Amino acid sequence: MMGQGADERSLKTPKAVGAATMGVFVYLDDADKHYEVAKAAGVEIVHPPKDESYGRTYSAKDPEGHPWFFTSPPRWGSRSTAQRP
Repeated sequence: MMGQGADERSLKTPKAVGAATMGVFVYLDDADKHYEVAKAAGVEIVHPPKDESYGRTYSAKDPEGHPWFFTSPPRWGSRSTAQRP
């Protein structure tokens, strides 16, 4: 479970304090497909999909300003520039 910021519980949102103290990292099968659905739904995209050594990834912010990172593991021999261990 994840909850919202609330003054009565001394929980502040990133937007309220001007900085995030945590982010959510989610592995999924297809970051590009997930990105297209999120973008179409109006999600605030921070960075579109790109290849990194750890896989294909994009980032977004939720309405309260928390950063979210969505990543597909590298597929050896495909888009990713990662080297097989």
